[in-house]
Amino acid sequence: MLKELNKKGFNVAAINYPSTKKSIENINKQLEFFLTHCEDITKVSFITQGTGCLILRDLISKSYGWQEKFKLNKVININPINCGSDFFELLSRCKIFSLIFGPLLKEATPNSARSISKLPTDINLGLIFCDTWLTRLLKPITNKFKSVKLKSDTVETDFSDKTIYIKNKDYNIFNNPNTISACLNFLSKGS
Repeated sequence: MLKELNKKGFNVAAINYPSTKKSIENINKQLEFFLTHCEDITKVSFITQGTGCLILRDLISKSYGWQEKFKLNKVININPINCGSDFFELLSRCKIFSLIFGPLLKEATPNSARSISKLPTDINLGLIFCDTWLTRLLKPITNKFKSVKLKSDTVETDFSDKTIYIKNKDYNIFNNPNTISACLNFLSKGS
């Protein structure tokens, strides 16, 4: 993904953060520091995956100096959990999983996700959904719970009407040519 975005002229930074060690607030301190120190940028777009959508929503809901420096352009959420994860809710009840996955596990539950402000409606947001090795691995378990009513009245597609579904066989969804193409298209054209 990075290589293709760079080829198309995008100035790209892949930011890794310790999601199993830090809370959303502490991760955002790291992101805020990075963004505040960016130079010669007029607008910024984000591509997030999974819990990254919650981290970004929290980051944008707070007032930071970088928001004065440049405009928020577009956001792409890949396999987002904007509504939180019932699976994370289940795991967070077990102390060993809370120790392994850290504070973000509890922050990504449906109740916690609802407490994070949504993105402003003027932000051009696209959603990409695709299978991952983990969803394929967990399919037998999740099929058993298909008839269970979820706690949330909101579904992921309520966050944007710009939604696509991509078939994926790659281990890393960011290596999938269709995911890369969809991201490039959305960043270039907004659809």
